[in-house]
Amino acid sequence: MKKKINIIHFIYILVFLFGLLPVASIYLQPRIEMASIDKQLEAGNEPTAKDQIKSLLQQNISDKKKWEIIQKYMIDGDLAHRFDVYIGPSITTWPNPDNPNVFTAEEAIPYLEEYIEDGPIDGYMQSAAKQLAIYYQQQGNSEKADQILVKASVRAISFSEDYYVTEIFIKRVQLALETNNFSKAESIIEELKEQAKQNNTTNADLQTIIPLLEIEKLLHEGKFIQAHEKLNQDVVTLKKQWNEENEKYREMAEQAGQQPPEDLQFENGVFASELLSIKHQLEQAIKLRNTNLASIEGRITKSNGMPMSGVGVFLRDEASVNMSVGRDERHQTLTDENGFYQMTGVIPGKYQIHLGLTQAQVDGWAWAMPKDQWIDITGDRKITYNIKFNPLIEIHEPVNYKEIRSKEVHFKWEKVSDADYYDLNLCLEFDNGSTCSSVETNIKQNEFTIPFEELYDKKTGIMFSGDGSQIETVEPGSLLGFANSNGEFSWYVRAYDKDDSVITQSNGYTLNKRLLDKAPIFYLKERELTKADQLLLEHKIPEAFELYKQTVKENPNDTHSQRMVTRLSEFVKDIEGK
Repeated sequence: MKKKINIIHFIYILVFLFGLLPVASIYLQPRIEMASIDKQLEAGNEPTAKDQIKSLLQQNISDKKKWEIIQKYMIDGDLAHRFDVYIGPSITTWPNPDNPNVFTAEEAIPYLEEYIEDGPIDGYMQSAAKQLAIYYQQQGNSEKADQILVKASVRAISFSEDYYVTEIFIKRVQLALETNNFSKAESIIEELKEQAKQNNTTNADLQTIIPLLEIEKLLHEGKFIQAHEKLNQDVVTLKKQWNEENEKYREMAEQAGQQPPEDLQFENGVFASELLSIKHQLEQAIKLRNTNLASIEGRITKSNGMPMSGVGVFLRDEASVNMSVGRDERHQTLTDENGFYQMTGVIPGKYQIHLGLTQAQVDGWAWAMPKDQWIDITGDRKITYNIKFNPLIEIHEPVNYKEIRSKEVHFKWEKVSDADYYDLNLCLEFDNGSTCSSVETNIKQNEFTIPFEELYDKKTGIMFSGDGSQIETVEPGSLLGFANSNGEFSWYVRAYDKDDSVITQSNGYTLNKRLLDKAPIFYLKERELTKADQLLLEHKIPEAFELYKQTVKENPNDTHSQRMVTRLSEFVKDIEGK
């Protein structure tokens, strides 16, 4: 009897476990697969990761997990979040190095369409619609682009998701203005006004967005004076409305016996700051007696003549060139299949072009930047600004983690035709980034030798990481510099023509140097670390400082300790001065 019961229990357990298998395949297996995909991406195995993602989406998984996969690996939305790297004369950024672009725009289309049709109504749905609309606009199909956005807005309206509706309407107006379809832009703005009226909204952002879009339309039409007059009137009206709303909320709080809300300034609103930025630019142009609005256009190509399509192009004014590219960039577009871009309604001033690129677009190539990287827009109505990418310089030595134990280090690289001279740059590599500095300029040959002692004397940028005081967060290896025999170093060269413009360089725009065929990484193993060096690397900076000073006192000819006393004295002086 006992045996019979045990067998029955065993059968029940088996049935239960078999019943769990479908649940595991729907809920647990996708998690395991996604962890594997992320590991492949970290290792740079994007084709393998892509195959795994496509395979996973074909399996019997829950809708929630399917949408999560599309969100994570396919939806980028705005151009400010679309690319692996953003390059400009003033700054280069990698916004999301752990999630590179895996799918091309064409490959993502069916998944984005499915998300817009059936996915959750959220920020990702809005982003998918924008992404798809931008793609069709780039292909010259502006009608299809608008249809996509209308479809998404209808879904959002049906669920009273006003924020997403507004964002989609903004993109519709922007795309209409890109093609100079001013009647369409005006019609969409009127739709947005009607939408606001039906909802009886007092949303401060929406009250600012509508005049902002109207002013953008005037600027794209070339109506400088009308735009300036309307802008001045709108700012006065909007500030008055803002203050009245603030006062109303304060009175309501007082009547309820609550602490009145903090006074928020009109100028601090996201869209208000955009409006005021345009106002400032217009006023600066008036001071210069230049009220001609301009357009800028050009082609982005590789040196072999191949057009670079789908490149993000951002025209940025002086105030923003040192900041990361943001979603609210006033002038932004994509190159078409011929590498062509165009932007209109440009207010006179000084600008730089910044680019957004995927690793696939830019791998093996470098932007040939002119010496003068500023575009001075004055009275010209149309400006042509072409951009060319040249092949990267191939490096020869040192590469692939070479340990150098001699008294000098020899650098050698491929000779570049038309190069008048080169400059050599060395970097200190850390877990949280790197700091680079030029060690030699105006090198006439495609090789250069530098003695270790000269390298040890070179000052480098000082790195900080984490929270806390500078003495707590400084990266000690950056204080030791090239004298750190435990340190990891990398290098690159740039080639210049006779006009001092960059022809090309050896370092591309890949964040992870270890994935390169010839990693430009080496180690300097000529010297042994001193006790003071070891204390410094252990972050015991005061103790290291004292030991360096003591060593100099005992041995005035110790050049390394002298160097470190000077370097740490300057560091302490700098942080105490702040």
